Amino acid sequence: MSNKQERKLAAILFADIVGYTALMQRGESKAMSILSRFNEVTKDRVSQHRGEVIKTYGDGSLILFDSTIDAVNCAHEMQLAFMEETVVPLRIGIHVGEVIRKDNDVFGNGVNIAARLESMGVAGGVLMSSYVQKRIKNQEGLRTQLLGQFDFKNVEEPIEVYALTNEGMIVPDKNKLPGKSKRILSTRLITISILALLLLASLVFWLRNSTQTEHTEETSIGQESRISSLAVLPFTNMSSGEENQYFCDGLHDDLLTHLSQMGNTKVISRTSVLRYRDTEIPIPEIASQLGVTHILEGSFRRADNQIRVNVQ
Repeated sequence: MSNKQERKLAAILFADIVGYTALMQRGESKAMSILSRFNEVTKDRVSQHRGEVIKTYGDGSLILFDSTIDAVNCAHEMQLAFMEETVVPLRIGIHVGEVIRKDNDVFGNGVNIAARLESMGVAGGVLMSSYVQKRIKNQEGLRTQLLGQFDFKNVEEPIEVYALTNEGMIVPDKNKLPGKSKRILSTRLITISILALLLLASLVFWLRNSTQTEHTEETSIGQESRISSLAVLPFTNMSSGEENQYFCDGLHDDLLTHLSQMGNTKVISRTSVLRYRDTEIPIPEIASQLGVTHILEGSFRRADNQIRVNVQ
């Protein structure tokens, strides 16, 4: 290859044998057999999926693909093959980004991210960034699960991490992921709180006006003003996935917490309204059963980083 640098967008795959040093210490013959199978299968599968092994690191490889779908399919087939005898405990990380090729090496931030993804993986699993997931999400033969948003060392923006969930793949516990990463738990909670506060501001304005109107009308006929009562039904989650249900339930909980702190409004407890999740009971009947004057219902939908909440 010439000394000229070449920039290109590529799917970057890092593969690494888990605990290879320990395997060598327990028995060199067994470890060498595992390494030989790793190299043999990797070379074959990468060739079949039009990839290129750029570098080998003894017990690992850096591989580039022009097609993201080819990269994920190759990773899937590699893991299935390595579950057979001789078993190879391999972890794989995939990212899509711009790389710089020079001589027989590649550089770039995308290479760093792929390496971080690989390092936090588990044997038998395939982890990928959201950049990869977006390119394969419409492929019927490939299924993924969001594990969360993570902050990687020397990477400015947090990255959403997905696991391949096809049959045979090992999906790590998202709360116990190892590697050079830090789970960002606060991002989700901050988002929920912001949405809750925005809804709360609108509701406060509406309830105050409603209460003032009731007070004026009742005073004019010599009656005492009533305290408004409100039931917030569980929001309908219009998006699939456990992570989105967490968002939806968190928004509902935060909203109830803030509303319950309003002294002039009686808010029905969460436990009392949960039984009306996905119910077909008419709203007037629910209001009668709970003994409230007002009911709030809503829906939640999330697509990538966009969130839509409808309430009435």
